[in-house]
Amino acid sequence: MMSEDEDHRQLFDLISRMLEYEPTHRITLTDALDHQFFCKLPLEYRLHEMDKYNKSESKNSLRERSHSLSR
Repeated sequence: MMSEDEDHRQLFDLISRMLEYEPTHRITLTDALDHQFFCKLPLEYRLHEMDKYNKSESKNSLRERSHSLSR
């Protein structure tokens, strides 16, 4: 590692976890996408999180609609 900058440390950590030889110790895709290195990205660039957000929003809107229909 050429720099002690936090971004470089996080990237180095992510890459080293992705290159782990033993598959049972290797980081999963989901965990890699949730790695601290990507947290600084705006939400619209973190597509897997947008997917989670959109699903929870649609569940909330369905709940609101179903609640209003029961009145």
